[in-house]
Amino acid sequence: MDRPRLLLVFLELFGLKGGIQVFSQFFLRAILEQFPNLTIDLILLQDQEVPEDLDPRVSVTLCGHPNRWVSRFNVIATFLQRIYDHKPQAIIIGHVNLSGLGALAQWIWEIPYLVITHGVEVWTPLNSFSSQGLHRARQVIAVSRFTRDKLISIQGLHPNLIPILPNTYDEERFVPRLPEQVADLRARQGWTGKKIIFTVCRLSAEEQYKGYDLVIRALPLVLAQEPNAIYLLGGKGDDRARIERLVQDLGLTDQVQLLGFIADQDLADYYALADVFIMPSLGEGFGIVFLEAMACNTPAIAGNQDGSVDPLLDGRLGTLVDPTSVEAIAEALITVLGQPRPNLQPLVQRYFGFNAYRDQVARILRGL
Repeated sequence: MDRPRLLLVFLELFGLKGGIQVFSQFFLRAILEQFPNLTIDLILLQDQEVPEDLDPRVSVTLCGHPNRWVSRFNVIATFLQRIYDHKPQAIIIGHVNLSGLGALAQWIWEIPYLVITHGVEVWTPLNSFSSQGLHRARQVIAVSRFTRDKLISIQGLHPNLIPILPNTYDEERFVPRLPEQVADLRARQGWTGKKIIFTVCRLSAEEQYKGYDLVIRALPLVLAQEPNAIYLLGGKGDDRARIERLVQDLGLTDQVQLLGFIADQDLADYYALADVFIMPSLGEGFGIVFLEAMACNTPAIAGNQDGSVDPLLDGRLGTLVDPTSVEAIAEALITVLGQPRPNLQPLVQRYFGFNAYRDQVARILRGL
């Protein structure tokens, strides 16, 4: 792709560290590394702190406002102004809710565009604005086969228009640790000698599908076989009070610890000290956390009914369970806790490392 300018429109990029933000950061990095002569106009719907060391080829416009309708107006006005000023050769839309902008640019100026889709946002019928945005796109990226199947069956897209671009992860941060490297953290927290089950996610009432409450319900069955097991649940959100009540009702206050927010610089240590990472979700578009955990040589358990099957390579890299079954979750935990720690990092790097991701981004963009 020898075009001089791209226009990118994302919800956010530099703020929270959720799956969409992480994907978008790696996507931008891949473009900059593969196309050194490219200039990028980046429009962000939400205000956030822009890194001082951001590549100078990227020009950022923040459109956030306390009133969401003003934010949307700002995005539309900025979008039209950037096209008028620079006439980009292609447009990348980072979320389906913004995809109608691409359709507008294609209709008026015949500028090709692609839309990135991540998961649940395209698993149900869309409004006409977003639906038109998907159907007029040159390509619609899906992060997993599950989401691709939903784009075909629910949104009616042709399979040839949907390249799959799996997530990648930070290969420098998420690496295996020697036992002595996490022994101090275990000792400080009183976890020495414990079998640690770990989950990190948002504790949101809207995201109860992640299954952390079922892990808690499965814990008594696990403790019958592994009495030294404890469950560490990291993350914050408005579902914490419900989880605290559940823990108390089950008499598990000594076996379940709610860690709250875990800083980015500490997350790899928690993955590495855990004996198993589990998130039996029903609604993952992909699940970068599985890659991060397995890159630290921590075995992973995921649900078998959503995009989580992709990072676990259909069960070749980890264990897939029925995410609605407490008994299946308990059985999987008991099995994994009884096995030696695997050497997963080389396989995770081979299939999901940044080099493979970057090359795939280049192939997709050259198809615009």
